[in-house]
Amino acid sequence: MSARKFKFISPGVFLNEIDNTQLPSQPAEIGPLFIGRSKKGPAMRPATVDSFAEFVQVYGEPVPGGKSDDVWRNGNEQTPMYGAYAAQAWLRNSSTCTYVRLLGSQNAAYESGGEAGWKLNGTVKQGLDLTTTPSFAEGTGLTGSAWGLFAVPNKLSGTGGNSVHGTGSLVAVWYVENGAVGLVGNDTENTSIGSNQVGNGIGRLIASDSTGNFTVVITGSSANSYKDRVVNFSLSPTNNNYIRNVFNTNPTLVNTTTTNADQRERYWLGETYAEEFIQKYNRGLITGSGDAASGSAYEINAPWLGVVLPLISGSGASPATHASRQIPFEDGATRNNSATGWVFGQDLGGAAAKANYTYDSMTKLFRFHGLDQGEWAQNNLKISIANINYSQDQFNKYGRFDILIRQANDTDAAPVVLERFSNCNLDQNSLDFVGRKVGDQYVEFNSLTRRLETKGDYLNNSKYIRIEMYSDDPVNEELLPFGFYGPLKYKDFTITKAANTGTTWSLSPNTFVAPANTITLGASIPLVTGSGLGGLQADDGPEIKFLFPSHELRLSGNQDGLADQTNAYWGVWTGRTKSSGKFNFGFADLNRNKSDSLNQYAVSDSTEYQFVFTLDEVISASSNGLLSWASGSRPDGDAISAQSGYTYRNVIDTGVDRFTMPLYGGSDGLDITEKDPFRNTELADKTELNSYAYNSVKEAIDIIRDPEFVQYNLASVPGITNEQLTTHLINTCEARADALAVIDLKGDFQPAHEGTSKTYPNLSETITNLKNRQINSSYGCAYYPFVQVRDTLQGNLVYMPSSVAAIGAMSYTDRIRAPWFAPAGFNRGGLSSGVAGLPVINVTQKLSSQDRDNLYDANINPIASFPNEGIVIFGQKTLQVTRSALDRINVRRLLIFIKKGISNIAASVLFEPNVRATWERFIGQANPFLSDVQARFGLDDFKLVLDETTTTPDLIDQNVMYAKVYLKPTRAIEFVAVDFILTNTGASFED
Repeated sequence: MSARKFKFISPGVFLNEIDNTQLPSQPAEIGPLFIGRSKKGPAMRPATVDSFAEFVQVYGEPVPGGKSDDVWRNGNEQTPMYGAYAAQAWLRNSSTCTYVRLLGSQNAAYESGGEAGWKLNGTVKQGLDLTTTPSFAEGTGLTGSAWGLFAVPNKLSGTGGNSVHGTGSLVAVWYVENGAVGLVGNDTENTSIGSNQVGNGIGRLIASDSTGNFTVVITGSSANSYKDRVVNFSLSPTNNNYIRNVFNTNPTLVNTTTTNADQRERYWLGETYAEEFIQKYNRGLITGSGDAASGSAYEINAPWLGVVLPLISGSGASPATHASRQIPFEDGATRNNSATGWVFGQDLGGAAAKANYTYDSMTKLFRFHGLDQGEWAQNNLKISIANINYSQDQFNKYGRFDILIRQANDTDAAPVVLERFSNCNLDQNSLDFVGRKVGDQYVEFNSLTRRLETKGDYLNNSKYIRIEMYSDDPVNEELLPFGFYGPLKYKDFTITKAANTGTTWSLSPNTFVAPANTITLGASIPLVTGSGLGGLQADDGPEIKFLFPSHELRLSGNQDGLADQTNAYWGVWTGRTKSSGKFNFGFADLNRNKSDSLNQYAVSDSTEYQFVFTLDEVISASSNGLLSWASGSRPDGDAISAQSGYTYRNVIDTGVDRFTMPLYGGSDGLDITEKDPFRNTELADKTELNSYAYNSVKEAIDIIRDPEFVQYNLASVPGITNEQLTTHLINTCEARADALAVIDLKGDFQPAHEGTSKTYPNLSETITNLKNRQINSSYGCAYYPFVQVRDTLQGNLVYMPSSVAAIGAMSYTDRIRAPWFAPAGFNRGGLSSGVAGLPVINVTQKLSSQDRDNLYDANINPIASFPNEGIVIFGQKTLQVTRSALDRINVRRLLIFIKKGISNIAASVLFEPNVRATWERFIGQANPFLSDVQARFGLDDFKLVLDETTTTPDLIDQNVMYAKVYLKPTRAIEFVAVDFILTNTGASFED
């Protein structure tokens, strides 16, 4: 305290301490930022984690590659995900890093070829075309086609008036790059279709063998290197030849660029619905029994009949051409986040309103969206609403409920709850309002400003989902979440045959999307032959109805052995059978997105809801109290809420207070035929307009360019060597002036997934490529060559970009010293000793002394291997060509650190009076900060000037405080010169 401010009353000595050595409070730690792939996590937006454990929780474990079991269902883990390893290397020794997960994103003005997602043979095609048979001759191939197997029980009714001949369902889909798919065996007339007669087997009912096995042939042109496949398979998951065990389920094997000819396939097996087919058959929804009273039964000695129909036309016609005759089937999808159907409220009218009950008349409340997770959320999560309870407070009628985010593969008997939001309500003025508790914010990339824009009212409190309210208007206070709309599916269809048209059922080019969803058969595609199904009587109108698969729902409160029915979660049933809660792995296929031409969440001419569920249709048996659910039971009068004098409250009082729903319709927007969707050989000579992969990486870099949006001091896209993209990263860091870009170089080691075999590094090519780029920036650095590391979680040996090893060394240096120490040499660059955060066991090229000199002269930092010392980073240059202190990494990182620290101090005096007292306050914080850096060997000396010579009166009039900081950075020893002098025996060393 100043003596002038002290109030002296009586004589005395007054002592006071003034401490000018206090360091400013430390701001939140700023770490590096990495862009790359990961197993899960928020995509195309930055998120910060503070430990490797948190990284694994949010983004999943690093993927070493080499895993190719059922890629269609389990995801693509065939190639290393370098960005995740960079995060692990950093977090091994330091805390805090920011990650941007890459998914596919097409440019708003994309050109042909720039669409996100996957394609069949280079062309996006779609449509269940039941109007024409694709032109197919044996020994030729269709390009870009997909084929669906529809199965029907063996028993079909015979002749008679208006008999229904059976119901079948789609059970499998094959996607074929070049070729066609057909069943072989005996048809219903016992005519044999051989493996060389695939064309005759398309569109024809073929019998399985007596054990239920089908045989399918996938064939095409003999002039290419693909193998024809003749495969016998079963629809039973317990059989060794279960359909997913015997067919190729890896889409990347059709890629001619990255697959060796002897491993190449012309197809992959996509969706299968065997479990759903069996469940519906057991429930009587799929049946072969017709109107027995109308005629005799027609049976063959086989459990199933099957027919292959074209789902995607191979004719090359555009989807628009066939729009009136097709169901748009799945094609390559742009990136889309999954969502649930709309959740709606209960019928407040009680039993008296049951006759007029419709789902659409119920009030829609909200729905949930996966939080930038792509497909992962719909494959791995389900959402339950539980503990629904009405209010008994006459002054506040809002009820309450809980929201549970659960693992998709858990059971109702043992729920695995990842997140819970308890005591939610629909009162917008309450702190427990569901929108506020869950959060509704989301981000969108603005292609004009090249930045993310945040929308929504409430911060997200979930790591997995956000909520969307149906309306901003208040709802009836009594309303509670009671039901929801299921995912979409394509509309079921029925194939009929007009009377007196002979024994061949055919498809005519009639409009498929009709009110009755019926196709009248004409003279185009043979479907069924056989006199028993000929329909020779004038009044005979035989037909077969084909279903598209849908989720099963819980039908009873005790079907999985629950001791207490009130613990049952109604709604979606994820079990394999009606009574088994064991997870049905077909769950993910039922949630897949539809064609890009369709709205994923609104019905169209081609789509309908798989189901609509509501607790208003739960039934309680009067005899034993067994709870069950049946669609339509409320208007039919069987449901609890439909009983005389009952309301929805009686449903809740019975203990029926919870249900589960799936997320659906999401897509990663990636080319699933690529082992690495962002491989450099695919990025070569591309732009953001004609390559979604190029655009995705560029968009991710643009997202992180604003220092006020995201902070970091290092940036890297490990594994990406595309020169335009790595230059864009360096330019972004230089424009921000607060981060160092660590890049990888073209000409270095090329992993096998870049082509069909790995290519070892070419030193001279790497140097020439970099020199030709003429980069002169201290905000970038590069290393050479690739290293080999041992994955610490799974033990795999993985080839790793040099940037990952360098980043690990920088993290180690920061922990034991400071950013201004050189992350190189035997002490802090000894990769064999573990400084990289990952065990580095080898290099892809052993460098000679001359090699190291050539690299260092080109500003490339060598990673050398020495016989005794092991593998060592042996350089610390930036990519600045101009000779100055900033051509060294330790000095550039020193400047980044000091500028960030001084910037934080300066921010504390913003809007303060521009007077000497404020200047002294700034100096009082800045000097100790710089002194600390000096004491820790970052600076040899410094000088801070802030007075009337810097902040002149004219600057004061412009509201500017101007300071100068002079720095003498401490240089690292990179060259050691020692003279060894031989002397005569009599010479004195003191001379």
